[in-house]
Amino acid sequence: MRKLLLVGAVLVAGCGSGAQEFVVNGLKLDASDQLYTSKPMGYFCDMAPLGQIKIQFFDYAPACVLDQKPADPDPRDPALEHTELDIVLGGLGTSHQDLRTPFSVSKVDCVIGPGDNGTAYFYHYPAGAMMPDVTTQVDSGSVKIDAWDKTNATAVKGNFSLVFGGSKVSGTLNTFNCDH
Repeated sequence: MRKLLLVGAVLVAGCGSGAQEFVVNGLKLDASDQLYTSKPMGYFCDMAPLGQIKIQFFDYAPACVLDQKPADPDPRDPALEHTELDIVLGGLGTSHQDLRTPFSVSKVDCVIGPGDNGTAYFYHYPAGAMMPDVTTQVDSGSVKIDAWDKTNATAVKGNFSLVFGGSKVSGTLNTFNCDH
């Protein structure tokens, strides 16, 4: 059985462009950086198709450890509260090859299913915490990928529209891979 890997604010990545604001159930994320990490032959969510990427939005920058200077302090100040948006998509380069068709995302139990093309989570971390006190999973939505390179050499670009309970968030994707 494949193991579910939930990667929080400790494994972070960057190279995003432009600030965006998302509000989910009264919690606000002023996203100053975004990144994606990939698992071409692995899983962030067991019930999404093989060929997965995780796109993350953070309230600090630079998020990608590869973009951080060794002498600089950690950009994620643990004394402050933080919010984060994670979008997991499956099937890139495998079952979902036609990028003209948006990826559907929904509330998925990543261990027992049923599955979908992906899912998304909104996290709130209280000041001083490395584990979230609030985890909200998407109810429905779609993600349109306009540009993606299976070698991870160029940016993922696109847009998304997600529904978390009574909150609808939309935004753009323009970020590089932080795996290498």
